[in-house]
Amino acid sequence: MSLVKLSNDIKHYAWGSKTSITELFGIENPKNEPQAEIWMGAHANGSSVLEDSGSSLADYIASDKQKALGDYTTNRFGELPYLFKVLAAETPLSIQVHPNKHKSELGFERENAQGIPLDAANRNYKDPNHKPELVYALTFYKAMNGFRPIEDIVRLFETIGIDALEPQVTALANNQTSDGLKRFFTEIMSLSGDNKQQALQELYAAYERPAKSLMVREALSYSQSFSQHYANDIGLFAPLMLNTVELAPGEAMFLHAETPHAYVEGTGLEIMASSDNVLRAGLTPKYIDVSELIDNVKFQPINQKISDLIL
Repeated sequence: MSLVKLSNDIKHYAWGSKTSITELFGIENPKNEPQAEIWMGAHANGSSVLEDSGSSLADYIASDKQKALGDYTTNRFGELPYLFKVLAAETPLSIQVHPNKHKSELGFERENAQGIPLDAANRNYKDPNHKPELVYALTFYKAMNGFRPIEDIVRLFETIGIDALEPQVTALANNQTSDGLKRFFTEIMSLSGDNKQQALQELYAAYERPAKSLMVREALSYSQSFSQHYANDIGLFAPLMLNTVELAPGEAMFLHAETPHAYVEGTGLEIMASSDNVLRAGLTPKYIDVSELIDNVKFQPINQKISDLIL
């Protein structure tokens, strides 16, 4: 085995920080662009490059998998099975879900058969892999991870008082099951027209009222901060349904596939399966496919204390 130095792809997504990666790693940013992610791996959408030869890490591995990966990894995965990133969020990422392995394979095959280019804006499945991931905070790091306990979701909506959503909240209160949560989340994320506008206007009004509990205050604080970047977005209701999490530097958090989540602010290290499959439902100018996201969500609340999720 020998060590080779890699040059790694930097993704300039709009939500990225213009300063964090430079400050932490000394990587220059001469164009003052958002530096959202550094990819270290062999994924087709951003393979690292061997500095001494100029060849991609993907090509280097493909030329002799046993030499690059060893027998076990070659026989089990047939490729580098992980993707390592630095993620630096200045503004919130989308509300998103990563599909499991089986549905990733089916979705990738289906979109290939439909002739959707891999780089098309409306492409959901970029590869046949799932994407469980772990994030390790380098700075204070805000995120949302998984559904709140259903009774807390009901309590938040009832306390805040969104009259336009009273039928949906009542239905969830009367059916606090996985099926009830699925119906509730689907109806909220699918709101449109006058119903959506009325619900959002009532949410904006709630920002101006004193919070009646710590849970309400924290959820509305997240939502109001999102509204500065994504006004009129149905994703502003996400903090009322998803657990809010704050990591201190040195703390980490794991996210399973099929778990709704969003990274909000901060810089961290991410290790994940080698995938770029992201299904989105809000807080983004990118392609949104609510029905596909719903089909890939596990509607199970995280009922333990959210602090138990932090490693």
